[in-house]
Amino acid sequence: MKRNILNFIIIVVVVILTFNALTSNGNLYELKTVVKRIEPLYITLGILIMIIFWILDGAVLYNLTKMIHLDGNYFKSLKTTMIGQYYISITPFASGGPPSLYYSMKRNGLKIGEISSILTVKFIINELVLAFFLIIGLIFNISFLYRDVTIAFPFVMFGIILRISVIIFIALTFSNSVITKKVLFKILNILNRIKPIKNIEKYKIKLNNNIDEYLKGTNKIKNNKIKSLKIAILCFLKLLSYFSVTYIVYIALGFNEVSFLKMVFLQPLLHIAISYIPIPGKAGASEAGFYLLFKTFFTPEMLAYAVLIWRGLTFYFKIIVCGGVVLIDKIKG
Repeated sequence: MKRNILNFIIIVVVVILTFNALTSNGNLYELKTVVKRIEPLYITLGILIMIIFWILDGAVLYNLTKMIHLDGNYFKSLKTTMIGQYYISITPFASGGPPSLYYSMKRNGLKIGEISSILTVKFIINELVLAFFLIIGLIFNISFLYRDVTIAFPFVMFGIILRISVIIFIALTFSNSVITKKVLFKILNILNRIKPIKNIEKYKIKLNNNIDEYLKGTNKIKNNKIKSLKIAILCFLKLLSYFSVTYIVYIALGFNEVSFLKMVFLQPLLHIAISYIPIPGKAGASEAGFYLLFKTFFTPEMLAYAVLIWRGLTFYFKIIVCGGVVLIDKIKG
């Protein structure tokens, strides 16, 4: 509890400092002018899209639970995903997500082995679908990144390289788990030579267990191709809805020059660039990243408001709603 309060304080302080920095150029419209300009219909649409995002995330978990556990309850899956989204949002590196999902699913009657398989398959499918968004986004936006947002380019490429490493690991696990283990143990031994690792045998056992979990997950996907494809489609629609919020903010402020696809496939690059920032909720990094990547699409007078509305829909609204679910769940015990 104390840690969560500290994370909230960090988020609030960083957000205040970041917004102050964004608004310090003095080129802002007065708030009442912005309020008049905003289309309420589109803000409502943005809220509905976030709700659709949760509904689809719940559907992904529900279908995975049915595939592995053979039984499931959609509303329990929806509650679990919203609890996970809350802890992902308020912890560094989104580290609170997996434990909260484990705990909630265990309360739903699932066994530890089943939970591990479900979350592993969910991670694999999500990474593969996200990779699709990243590849398309990079193909269509690499010249824009290099030319117009040079400062953000290294962060995007760093995130993509790390994600590619994950995809290679998943591909190796699909094709040959023995080779995967050999490669990773070789890397671990090299790291140990560079800087000795205390209790390296413990890390080897943990690494071996993690690889076995991934192997189980990939086997589940191989043995349930049609169901896995259905889950991948749901995951695609889930990410598409989340990434489209930026475009909704864009048209809500009265702009229409940039296409829907341009903004949707630029958003995953922002997502990947800030994924490894160790601040709760990526506070500060999200706002700064949005400012850098999308500044050419908004006028200077409206950009800070665009950042605030986007974060309001994708982060603050999420904390309020998902936090409410967590609170109700705790009260009910």
